[in-house]
Amino acid sequence: MRKSDHFNAYLKNEKEHKKILQDIFITIGRNDKNIMQFRYLDVNGYEKIRLDRDKIGNEIKLISDDKLQNKATRYYFNDSKSKELEKVWFSNLDLNIERGKVETPYKPTLRAMLPIKNNGKFDGVIIINYFMKDALTKLVKT
Repeated sequence: MRKSDHFNAYLKNEKEHKKILQDIFITIGRNDKNIMQFRYLDVNGYEKIRLDRDKIGNEIKLISDDKLQNKATRYYFNDSKSKELEKVWFSNLDLNIERGKVETPYKPTLRAMLPIKNNGKFDGVIIINYFMKDALTKLVKT
């Protein structure tokens, strides 16, 4: 995703390239049933593109602009600003939080994040939230 010409064009001109980038996000999201959310947050923590999946294997859905959230106060966004740019890192394993509340039923979540560098500085983060319930269940059973 990060190395695609479309993503880089989007960083230069969001309005002109947003639809193409949304389509790329959807294609990637459809190909991995374990993706719960797939997002791009800008430098200020605002979700600019977001996909959601309710349960493993369900169809992934594009979230409308009016439902996007600011995640600037979440630890994983703030941690991304101090991580090495253009390198993937992983969050703590925790529960998914939406609109300030832990989602129920509980959704154990692991986030893979890639802090983006643009013009030599932090310019947002690509985040993939993974469903972890099945992995934790398998771990407990072994």
